[in-house]
Amino acid sequence: MTLSDFEKQPRGFSLIDAWTAITPISTPIGNFGVEMQMGVGDRQPPDDEMLRHVAELIGLLRRDFDGIRDKVFEHYRSCAAIPGFDSCGVPGDLDGEGILKHLDERTLTVSRRKSFLGARYSSRVYIIPAWDVEHGLYIAYRRGEWQLGES
Repeated sequence: MTLSDFEKQPRGFSLIDAWTAITPISTPIGNFGVEMQMGVGDRQPPDDEMLRHVAELIGLLRRDFDGIRDKVFEHYRSCAAIPGFDSCGVPGDLDGEGILKHLDERTLTVSRRKSFLGARYSSRVYIIPAWDVEHGLYIAYRRGEWQLGES
């Protein structure tokens, strides 16, 4: 992808600039939006390093979509075990494939934070599942494996 594949988003009340891909990325686990986020006060457009991180994250997603789905399924199973889970409108007995239609948002994010030490980049898969819309799931690839966190 190149910078021309992205549009700068209106900032509104946000403290950060964001650039969003015009076309989502198609994968076996659904379409993913792609967003590049600048740190607070960073008004520069995305740089080549951000684009490199975007390409790397897309490649990892396409290569390891089963691993990402497994992390989301792990979260689903832990939530489904909580009494009252059925009130969210998602069945509690789905398998790894069944959960996919219950993912409300899928986004790949690359962030750049600048400091006196230079720029620091982070890349994550961000998913909002219908069974837990209050908490987004961040999935990052570190040390050769996908790691799950919540926002």
